[in-house]
Amino acid sequence: MPRGRHPGRSARVTARVDDNERQEQQPELPATPVKDWELPELPADCAPGRVPDLLTDEQARARVVYGLTRTDWTQRRIGEFAGRSATTVNKVKAAM
Repeated sequence: MPRGRHPGRSARVTARVDDNERQEQQPELPATPVKDWELPELPADCAPGRVPDLLTDEQARARVVYGLTRTDWTQRRIGEFAGRSATTVNKVKAAM
């Protein structure tokens, strides 16, 4: 006989679900995730709306500087945002 069981007794579990809990709506999520380069507050020199692969060197550097000075992003995320490597971000950071 398994431990904790007594002959002739059975476990009974009951649960109640409130109607209010069923009617609560989940918060609406955006239809698609917003990419970092689509953020509305990006300055013009960061080429908002442009994918990182299409940036000029000046625009990529502006994005690196923006990421380092105005966000708490990791160097890897800043590099992806600017279309550059984390090593490049680190070099720009060291030069600042």
